[in-house]
Amino acid sequence: MTVPPELVGERDPYTLEQVAQTATLNAAPETATNRTDTAHTITATYANRAAQPQPIDTRTTGERVVFKIVQGPNRLTATNAAVGFDPPLTDVPAGVFGACDTGANGTCQQSYTGANIGRDVIVVFVDKDGDLVLDADEPADVVDKTWVGADDVGESSRLGGQDRIDTAVKISQALYNNGAAQAVVLARADKYPDALTGAPLAHAKKAPLLLTFPPELHGQAATEIRRVLGNDTNKTIYMLGGDEAITPAAQAQVAALGYQTVRIFGAERVATAAAIATQIEKTTGPLEKLLITSAFRWPDAVVAGAAAAHLDNTAVLLSGYTSTDKHEVTEAFINAHLNTGRYAIGGPAVNGYALQPEVYRSIFGVGRVGTSAAVAEFFYEAPVNAGLARAGGTGTDQDPMFADALTGGVHIGGRQAGPMLLTGTGELSAEAARNLCWTAHTLERAWVYGGERAIAKTVQTRAEQAIRGGGAEQACSFDPEPAHGAFPTPPPRAS
Repeated sequence: MTVPPELVGERDPYTLEQVAQTATLNAAPETATNRTDTAHTITATYANRAAQPQPIDTRTTGERVVFKIVQGPNRLTATNAAVGFDPPLTDVPAGVFGACDTGANGTCQQSYTGANIGRDVIVVFVDKDGDLVLDADEPADVVDKTWVGADDVGESSRLGGQDRIDTAVKISQALYNNGAAQAVVLARADKYPDALTGAPLAHAKKAPLLLTFPPELHGQAATEIRRVLGNDTNKTIYMLGGDEAITPAAQAQVAALGYQTVRIFGAERVATAAAIATQIEKTTGPLEKLLITSAFRWPDAVVAGAAAAHLDNTAVLLSGYTSTDKHEVTEAFINAHLNTGRYAIGGPAVNGYALQPEVYRSIFGVGRVGTSAAVAEFFYEAPVNAGLARAGGTGTDQDPMFADALTGGVHIGGRQAGPMLLTGTGELSAEAARNLCWTAHTLERAWVYGGERAIAKTVQTRAEQAIRGGGAEQACSFDPEPAHGAFPTPPPRAS
């Protein structure tokens, strides 16, 4: 991630790309929203270029991971000289709320409580010289935290445009400031097969997922690419699918923008998904989880994609529609990653792997909306945000309704650490309402993806009512048990 110059020590402004780093530091979550007077925890992961964990011991090397609020309403109230310093320091700059050593797994955590409403910008960095100031040669990452009052809970935000391409742009604008993205993932807007598993790739690459039609690069997509990538022509545009998905003429237009270009594709959709998974692994290091879902059922796949973006080091693979249609490319990828956790998402995928319950965890519900609720219940223990996208459509390759949930998955899963719930256009689905009410004790905001033709304003209002603690009878007047039979209440959590 690019660290803005104003966040660096005054003596040497820079961005991370201008200094070659032998190791990287990643902080998570990238963004989150909490009520004031609650604790927020940030996890730092320090690794070398080969993605191997880098332990730090302050007492032997003098290095430490420092957590510092550099902008925001809690900068002057979060300093705690006793946290993470051995021996304790007496002169700690404003905003430093903790430090820690990384263990054998290369990770450590610090927490702070926000007393004031507003947005904090937090720099997490490896302090090599002990001055508690970020220098040009010190690996770093930036995250932000929004603190809200109790009256702000139960709000919603809509990211929707005039059409699917415009909605993708709106989501991109919510994700990245000018020049802040490190890459762009580009997929076709009219058919879903090659785009199905693109959300976790976009998250791994610190990129938005934009859409275009195959014959030529859409002008709105081109404008957004220039905005999010800025003037750094070393950044990359990843195009999903072969020449049918993005034609050579469109690829030439993409290349003419001046950035690096990479096409990720296979012989067909299943092979493309495996190629995307390989690219994710090259970026994040060894994969920890594989989510396997149907190649011919986009609702299950886009919900899995949002979850994969949330989980990190996770990819989505595609199986066939029935238990007799396991694809050899997917099976080969799985066999090369036998140490990963494996999860079958949705009824069709579960049918194919139900005979191996000791290897594959089955996550499914009654229909597409039920599966989205099952995924939410399994992978998200205490979400602060939840996403809503349209579930309707035929589910065929030509079904255009996949787009909002696909591009929104990068935002809700990767940035907001929340699940993607599917719902009807004119009425909040019972499964989505049940999940929102069931997690209302932690939820604060619903994110709606798509315009009002995709999800009506009434659905958005019902979601707000559900989040406000289940107190709205019209939103929560039902048995709070899950709408599917996959798990007891509460469901088992991901491991």
